[in-house]
Amino acid sequence: MPSKKLTLAANDSRPVEVHWKGNFKNLRVTLDGTDVIEVANKQELQAGKSVTLPNGKTLAVGWAGAYSGGLSVELDGVPLPGSGSDPVTMVKVAAQLLAFVAILNIALGMAAELGPVEFLVRLGIGWASAIAGGLYGVLAFGTYKRHFIALLLGVGLFAFDGIYTIFISFEYTGRLPTGGIIFRVLLLLPMIRALGPIRTVRKSEMDEPTARVVSE
Repeated sequence: MPSKKLTLAANDSRPVEVHWKGNFKNLRVTLDGTDVIEVANKQELQAGKSVTLPNGKTLAVGWAGAYSGGLSVELDGVPLPGSGSDPVTMVKVAAQLLAFVAILNIALGMAAELGPVEFLVRLGIGWASAIAGGLYGVLAFGTYKRHFIALLLGVGLFAFDGIYTIFISFEYTGRLPTGGIIFRVLLLLPMIRALGPIRTVRKSEMDEPTARVVSE
């Protein structure tokens, strides 16, 4: 049975666990071991469900999108750390996707040149792809470090690379690579989705040390 473990808040370590079956069927949200929310299926999850806790706060569960694990768990409208709608999680997902693209480009580039694999060479894949993979790796690291410009460049490079690859593929095969286009869009959307949160996360993390100094 799939599950996800979270904490209620940064200053409240009580465990929040989400358990479900298959395609988010019979989903249960427990707080400190006690069932507080039950969701029958994915449709009900997409609609969202909430409960008022004894302290008057509202715990809610909903759908955050497939690339974020599908789950959004919030307390009074604020995403729980680690949940799908948590800005930190969204930025981490974007960094991981850029790292995946980096590894894929390096692997394909080296395979095309060292193989050599004629099909890949005809698609324009080679040492340039491996070098681009290295650049994606740098941008992935920059995104992980919360640099907006790194993510923005990563989004732009991946979009440009996709257009170029589609053009070359169409010239070689005479048809649009529908599967490849869908694959790229699915990778690109979470990166774009993280462009807003990455600034929020960087600002909050930079403000934390200042807040500690002031409180001390």
